[in-house]
Amino acid sequence: MNTNCQVPLKGIVILERSEENSLEEISFKEGFAILFQQTYRPNNPVQLKKTLELLQQLSHSVKIYRMHVNNFKEDAFPTAY
Repeated sequence: MNTNCQVPLKGIVILERSEENSLEEISFKEGFAILFQQTYRPNNPVQLKKTLELLQQLSHSVKIYRMHVNNFKEDAFPTAY
């Protein structure tokens, strides 16, 4: 806490509300639309190209998960862990 440090990014989790808690690994292709929607998209075409290149690099090194969460159920946190 309150420490400026770097750690390797191991995964990205896309949260969705659901009746049941579950976690599944998804392909980059499946997660791309939501990642792109949640990413800063510059108006400058050159900078936007760099953003897309960064997302492409992520696709080779980071796993993407979809987590369905019902925050009223007690097993939401153990499911994430």
